[in-house]
Amino acid sequence: MLEQPDLNKEMTEIGIGRFNAQNESAKKYEQNARSKSGQRLMRELMPKFNERIAEMLRPKKGRPTRWLEDLKKYDSKKISFITLKAVLNGIPFKKTMASMSYAVGKAIENEIRCTFLVRTNERGEGIIKGAKERVNTVSQVRHIELSMKHEENKRGVENFEPWGRRDRVTCGFNLIEILRETTGLIEYVYFREKGRKTPTRFVTATNETLDWIENFNNHRALLEPFWMPMIEPPDDWINLWEGGYRTEGTSLPKLSFIKTPDVKFLRQADSRDFEIPMEAANLVQRTPWEINEKVLDVIEWAWRNNIPIGSTIVSQEDEIIPPYPKDADENKEIKKQWNALAAGIHKRNRSTISKRILCGKLIHLARKFKGERFWTPVNTCFRGRIYSIPSFLNIQGTDVSRGLLQFERSERVRNKKEARWLAIHGANCWGYDKVTLDEREQWSYDNAEMIIRISNDPTTNTEWMDADGNGCFQFLAFCFEWAEFLREGKLKTKLPCSMDATNNGLQILSILTRCDYGCVATNVIPTNKPADIYDVVRLRVESYLGEDARSHHPFAQAWLDYGLNRSMTKKSVMCYSYSLTMYSNRQYILDWFEDKIHADSCPSPFDLKEYFKAVHYLAEKVWQAIEEILDLPKHCMYWFQDVCNIVTKAKRHLTWKTPSGFIVKQDYKKTKDQVVSTWITGDALHVRFNEESDSISPRAMRNGVSANVVHSLDASLLHSVVVAANKEGIYDFAMIHDSFGTHSKHSDTLARVIREQAVKMFSPDLLQDWLNQIKEQNPDLEFPDPPKYGEADISLIKDSLYFFS
Repeated sequence: MLEQPDLNKEMTEIGIGRFNAQNESAKKYEQNARSKSGQRLMRELMPKFNERIAEMLRPKKGRPTRWLEDLKKYDSKKISFITLKAVLNGIPFKKTMASMSYAVGKAIENEIRCTFLVRTNERGEGIIKGAKERVNTVSQVRHIELSMKHEENKRGVENFEPWGRRDRVTCGFNLIEILRETTGLIEYVYFREKGRKTPTRFVTATNETLDWIENFNNHRALLEPFWMPMIEPPDDWINLWEGGYRTEGTSLPKLSFIKTPDVKFLRQADSRDFEIPMEAANLVQRTPWEINEKVLDVIEWAWRNNIPIGSTIVSQEDEIIPPYPKDADENKEIKKQWNALAAGIHKRNRSTISKRILCGKLIHLARKFKGERFWTPVNTCFRGRIYSIPSFLNIQGTDVSRGLLQFERSERVRNKKEARWLAIHGANCWGYDKVTLDEREQWSYDNAEMIIRISNDPTTNTEWMDADGNGCFQFLAFCFEWAEFLREGKLKTKLPCSMDATNNGLQILSILTRCDYGCVATNVIPTNKPADIYDVVRLRVESYLGEDARSHHPFAQAWLDYGLNRSMTKKSVMCYSYSLTMYSNRQYILDWFEDKIHADSCPSPFDLKEYFKAVHYLAEKVWQAIEEILDLPKHCMYWFQDVCNIVTKAKRHLTWKTPSGFIVKQDYKKTKDQVVSTWITGDALHVRFNEESDSISPRAMRNGVSANVVHSLDASLLHSVVVAANKEGIYDFAMIHDSFGTHSKHSDTLARVIREQAVKMFSPDLLQDWLNQIKEQNPDLEFPDPPKYGEADISLIKDSLYFFS
């Protein structure tokens, strides 16, 4: 039996253990600069150290040494970063001045070598990209050196003349000495080693530095607990600072209602403006949960027997790389194909590591809370979206997490009418969701025999693993309940039945602009059958390919023969309203293609030379289709950006109030001069330079505004729906931004409330309202009017069966 005080203590202890383990791992692999204390030191020390480096590089009389001559052609910030990183990585070890100097000098030389390679060889960036696939810096540098030698011998490309050992040591020594004088980070100590007549000089952190690191780590570790569900109801949010976890009398840090680093905004905000959002959050976090033990048993069986299922239960063994072909060294094409195959396997093996860790943590938490009633405290992001605070085990998680969770309170289902949404939920989870609601309901009855077999023995009857809708483990949970209803004709149900919006981002943009085509394509307007925007885009892409195929385009017919599906367009269409870029669009198409090749065993019809060109061609067609089909939403996004550009040009942030009363503050700061990128050494993340630390970032503001407005509106709808639904007798909520769920017998009520609140919220001209707020805050600025509107009747949402389904 769990006790909340014990859980509070464990959350703190796990957080401290995780923090300390990360620090020890950083030290072990000489990555101390990437630890949180290392990053903080770099933020504090870089500006001053960089000033001294820049001074050292200024032209002086006399002939400079080789290393200084090379450094004068280089960015002082990168030199500062590489030096600091090398010294911080070496501090935990007993390093002599000579070895530390050599390490710094070698790191600087490696960076200069890479820059030389990129400037003198068109294949330079590709060589460096290949080097980064190597496991450590030594093998990365070796790969680059060998590649440059090969390029020199084969193609006559100028090679880099390496530094001598004296240059490396002298360079490192001078940089370390400047670091010592400027920052006080390090000091020299002398020890007489056995067998030596004179003492040896070592580089070590000063006592002040060591004390600072210890105090920083002790304090920071307490701020990063491993948040878990509560076995007591969370405190209601009564203002922006009080609610959620009960932290009084514990070492847990107090969390705010809005997760934001802008403490000044939180202190100035009036909690009364957030009354409806806080009420909604309180209702969501009052929902008690429990572990679905039948689903847990099956997950443990799959985990124990190393059976991969879906995209979350992955194999615990790496994919095996085939042996290197015997004739590969003589046959360049065979070698090239094997290299590509091996690189793909390496990439997939790396991607499964995090999935294994996630699954292991989920199973551990499910075992821990098995048999318990628990709650998941929530707070919001700066746009008002409600998020579960506990990691991993929450209803907003993966299919495994959602399959493991069920409401603790049961509701009686006594007839087919009350079971209707449970049947629809099952069909949705299976992937049979592009048909009418009646057809979905009937599907669950027509497949009774399969569902009962699965329920009786899911480890033998594994058809549930083929579910491709919301997820196979959610479908498995459905099978257990539906089989009982079929056998008994009644049921005490605990399963959340979800109804999802149709591409919520485009749905909202279509509503805002009254876009006739967009409202039909996203099921805002009533239709006989659910519209599928992803398939609409796919069909448009196929029409483009058909036209190009008739003109004998080299890739068009090959793509048509290969076969496109709605999954090909889904990610791009889904993310379009959130400021999708052409680059991201191309990556999504590439991900789909590689999944088809490896997961679905559909070999690529293109050779290696054509592979990426073909993907780029298809991505361009997808982009063209999205832009043509969603014309009014596209212009709405551009208008948001135009308004934002005017405000940020005046060096101001954006603030607006949503229909539910939530106040959004969008205030992205410049980060361009806060990141130092190097070829091999890595990135100095969040290294702050004083000169531009408080400047507005026009690019980040522009790229974020459309997505943030849309997210703030879907959050506002959720707030209103939860509060209104609770007044009609609904107490259990499974809410995920654009997917709302409750018990089957209350789902008709929830569906009606969603539509009523959507009509109420979107009937006013929200674009003009948003613009009026911006104008009121910036009376001295001129703004363009909202884009033109279509003629869609928003009041028809109340009659649209598939608006949320």
